Amino acid sequence: MKEEGKFTVLIADDNPDIHYLIKRMLKSRGYEFIDAFDGKEAISKIKTERPDIVLLDLRMPGMDGIEVLQEIKRKGLAEDTPILVLTVISDEDLKVKALSLGASDFLTKPPHPFELKARINTYLRLKKVTKDLRIYSEKLEKLVEEKTAELRKYVNQLEKMVEEKVGVIREQNEELQRSIKAAANVQKSLLPSNFPMGKYLSFNIKYLPCETIGGDFYDVFRIDEDNIGLFIADVSGHGVPSAMISIFLKQEISYRVKRIVEDRKYNIVKPAELLKLVNESFIQSNIGEGFFYITMVYANYNITGKELIISVAGHHALPILKRADGKTEVVKVESYPIGWFNGVSYEDLVYTLNPGDRLVLYTDGIFDVLCNSYENITLNKRVQMVENLLESGDINEKLDSLIADYLNREGKLNDDLTFMIMKILK
Repeated sequence: MKEEGKFTVLIADDNPDIHYLIKRMLKSRGYEFIDAFDGKEAISKIKTERPDIVLLDLRMPGMDGIEVLQEIKRKGLAEDTPILVLTVISDEDLKVKALSLGASDFLTKPPHPFELKARINTYLRLKKVTKDLRIYSEKLEKLVEEKTAELRKYVNQLEKMVEEKVGVIREQNEELQRSIKAAANVQKSLLPSNFPMGKYLSFNIKYLPCETIGGDFYDVFRIDEDNIGLFIADVSGHGVPSAMISIFLKQEISYRVKRIVEDRKYNIVKPAELLKLVNESFIQSNIGEGFFYITMVYANYNITGKELIISVAGHHALPILKRADGKTEVVKVESYPIGWFNGVSYEDLVYTLNPGDRLVLYTDGIFDVLCNSYENITLNKRVQMVENLLESGDINEKLDSLIADYLNREGKLNDDLTFMIMKILK
């Protein structure tokens, strides 16, 4: 019987030593473990035990991991369950086939403790967020139906129920505030809690919504062993609608960042193509309903070739490359935001980054705290203000001071603020 509140991990591998090794690596996490030593036993336990995540060996005697994935897909046994396949380095074709059959990701055997913990933590968190969003949506829909029925009743008894309506409105307002807070927690849980490639890259990020829940969003994630993806986005407006659009954006990028090709391999989708696909999906799904749009910067970085590919979608807070020798390069691109027009194309720019170089991404909320009014300030002046911030010593200390001064003067931020620095370490 699964203990309430604990995550269960199904380990499907014919090697008992792997079971022991994985359990030892994850001992501190408090997970419950389910053991399966062949493919048929794995399918049976997925069906009966309903684990939260599956670690599946691709090479097992009898019914191997690929056949297990085929059976799971055919019977729909694990539609919401992440499956991480365990492979050896020479299993490239099997990796691609496993991904095409519904596997979420793969780990090289034997897994590295840090990578194993990080991958499992990421997929369990995403599973929980998806579940929370579904519960939240159902609760909100039910609440709307209930309150609509109440309002119809109150119209016919207006004078008699004035005092009661005051109480109901107060209750609704409290419920709305709780809902907004819950939505803010969901959005916050989707922001990265740690960053990949720590040996090669460091990240410094300041994120501050102007309300309980914001329209700014960012992410940094590992695509494969040599590549990361990162983006910063600014959804028009503020509040719950903008936040829900930011969640749509994260899901779209996660879904589209890789493309399976005919020769049983995957390609990493380049930034310009990815922005085009997201724009088409946003418009076709009517996510913005003609009122909302997204400006953003998306980039891929390859640690082996030190190559940065970057594309911009209507984001006027232009990215900056601050070289180790002090020189500055501004990524200048003319483009449309996500959600304005269908059939829009975007442009990829390619840069080589060396140790000490920094990529700086930000939203235009930064200018509120850098100067009193920036509407009539030229682009070069705005870039110069960001450069001055980069050269101010302790950036975090300087930003905290500027934000505190602004809040003392204005009372609250007028726009969401996000500021990200990626530095090349080696």
